[in-house]
Amino acid sequence: MAGVRALFEFGSQDYAWSEAYYWTTGQQPSNPSIAIQPAQNLAYARVPCLGNGAALQRVRLSLYPASRQVYDILPPLIPTAPAWGTQTINGYSIDALQYTASRPWVALLCLCSDLLGRTKQIYMGGIPKGLEAQETADEQGIYWDGAPGFYQRLSTFFAQLNAGSWAWLSQRLESFQPAYQSAAAPYGLVTNAAYPGMVGVQTTTPLTFTDPLHPRVRIKGLKRQNIRIPGANGLWSVGGILPPTPPATAPYTYFLLNSSLVSLTGYTGIPLVAAFFPSFINIVQSQPVATVHRKRGVSLAGVRGRLRTRA
Repeated sequence: MAGVRALFEFGSQDYAWSEAYYWTTGQQPSNPSIAIQPAQNLAYARVPCLGNGAALQRVRLSLYPASRQVYDILPPLIPTAPAWGTQTINGYSIDALQYTASRPWVALLCLCSDLLGRTKQIYMGGIPKGLEAQETADEQGIYWDGAPGFYQRLSTFFAQLNAGSWAWLSQRLESFQPAYQSAAAPYGLVTNAAYPGMVGVQTTTPLTFTDPLHPRVRIKGLKRQNIRIPGANGLWSVGGILPPTPPATAPYTYFLLNSSLVSLTGYTGIPLVAAFFPSFINIVQSQPVATVHRKRGVSLAGVRGRLRTRA
């Protein structure tokens, strides 16, 4: 399982956000630049769906699973802003304000699906302001008449997205097993002097990693009794693996990078462990659902993404 991640980076009203799409052909790519042409094609279909004032600033290509290789596609190799020109409906000119990009927290919620009916929600930011719900909006809260021509542009974007090689990333196929629990490690969490600064999680059977060079494990099922103490749940990079000493057949211990503050005790629940097993699900159909409010991104001077909250 490997592909190329195309991160579309946008800006509007001194605000920034990004949208990630994954390109895959079922083969291991050696360089992210292999996806330049499909990423450009998608960009030329995505940018016309923006409102005036919003712009695509960069498309960054990177291999997935992650590597240090990246490739940036910058203007003029990609379009930056939409060109709406003069639009009319029923012979009347449309107010240019209706084609201005919506407020930063407004997005068009779309639903993508595959051949098996599995679905993924995506959020398209920077849409024209005229699409926001009006009294005459349809049952989806989308006022199509507020931005004539947008639906046709959206259909062109969906045609590119549904062409067969674009996908979303899913972790639904991960196979969890209960952690190896003992009197000394009731939650399957241990330390070892040979692995300083790391907490280890133990399993009865070995985990199989899709990327042995960058193994990661996911832990779930543990509820902290004191939320001020860092817990073990989440996705972790593995810094070392300690197999059982023969003739013992268990446990296998996976030491977690940057886990020195994780508590070994003070939980309720049953710890479950799985090898991180992402998979690509190819998009074959997309449709608009509603205009929604979605908080994401920060100012253009800050780091993209949502700020982490403290427990």
